[in-house]
Amino acid sequence: MRPTKLRPGALCLALALLMPALPDGAAAQNPFSPALVVNDDVITHFDLAERSRFYRVFGLDESRAAALAQEALIEEVLKLQEARRLGLTVSPAELEDGIARFARSRNLTADRLIAGLGSRGVGREALEDFIRAELAWRKVVRLRFGSRATPTEQDIESALELGLADENVSVRLAELAMPFEERGEEETLALAAQLVEELRAGGDFTAAVRRYSRSGSAAQGGDIGWAPLDALPPEIATEISLLEIGEVTPPIPITRGVTIIKLLDQRTDVASAADGESEAAAQVTYAIAIVEIPTGASTNERQQFRNEARALALGLGGCGDVVAQGSELSAGSGIIGPVPEAELSDTAASALDGLAIDAASSPVETDTRFEIYVLCSRDAGTGGSPVDARDSVRGEIFEQRLGSFADGYLQELRRDAVTEVR
Repeated sequence: MRPTKLRPGALCLALALLMPALPDGAAAQNPFSPALVVNDDVITHFDLAERSRFYRVFGLDESRAAALAQEALIEEVLKLQEARRLGLTVSPAELEDGIARFARSRNLTADRLIAGLGSRGVGREALEDFIRAELAWRKVVRLRFGSRATPTEQDIESALELGLADENVSVRLAELAMPFEERGEEETLALAAQLVEELRAGGDFTAAVRRYSRSGSAAQGGDIGWAPLDALPPEIATEISLLEIGEVTPPIPITRGVTIIKLLDQRTDVASAADGESEAAAQVTYAIAIVEIPTGASTNERQQFRNEARALALGLGGCGDVVAQGSELSAGSGIIGPVPEAELSDTAASALDGLAIDAASSPVETDTRFEIYVLCSRDAGTGGSPVDARDSVRGEIFEQRLGSFADGYLQELRRDAVTEVR
């Protein structure tokens, strides 16, 4: 997607996303006509269609991919506009490194990622546009807010005193997940808000789950087990951190639906060494995404589920994605751990071996299901120095603050932007 100035008097066509059937329409004949104009920069129908294909490669269905493509491209235009205004650019070397890191996060090489996208009709330029916008935005945010986000020594001391450097908070959660497809988005959101009011007034969460939830965890009353708080998506972790045990979150948007989460229990895991110089055992935290194969599935049907599992594995960007997609996964999916590495099953140990943090394994096929493993964290069990602890806390505080500043900044740009549908 290359934003360009819209020529005066150019013929503007109806937005393809709002007109799903255009067999004889001008937009179908001229895909490079403007679909959206954002502060005078153009997004074409071709841009929208290619970005939609990009997201479909990573496992989203057609309608969700189309909606996400529109939102993402608008935001990327705004990010690039702000980078231009500040005189910031992304060098070819930075772009190549960004593509390589994006590929590694999905357990792929850059060449394999580019080839896979190309085979699905997504050109390298579309991937470059996606990566370039994020790299440019990172520079913008650091320039604007870097000094404000940098923690003071007192901030670090306070964090260390609170135990953020060597304590890990884990939470046991239950979910009530409702897809938009069943009732439509507006009615689903209204029902979720009503349920939150009833639950906070003493309603029965388990009964509500059995009636309304469509997640694989519904049969267990929504219980999805224990998870490290810092492995959850930020928007979910923030809401949960405000809860007392037994309370529920407000409705939280997830992929193609909404979820309500209840805090069942909470614990603090403190790293400790054994007597003498012996250190704590190596531990891992991982997520598992399960795609069940129905009993009696034919060979062709089994292949369809195999393709679905592969697309899911490619699209998982980290452990948080497994939580966010919980309503679409089979029972047993979720975050597991921390557990001693020595206690991992042979299957889990093999799948997790060599994975980078937040990378997903290839699907592991059994007679009844496909299992995809994502590495959340790995603690080698060796003690860290005080300097390491300070650096870790410094980085954590900086990234949290920078993320908050970035979110508010982007909302401000969107509010002030002039966006036209053509």
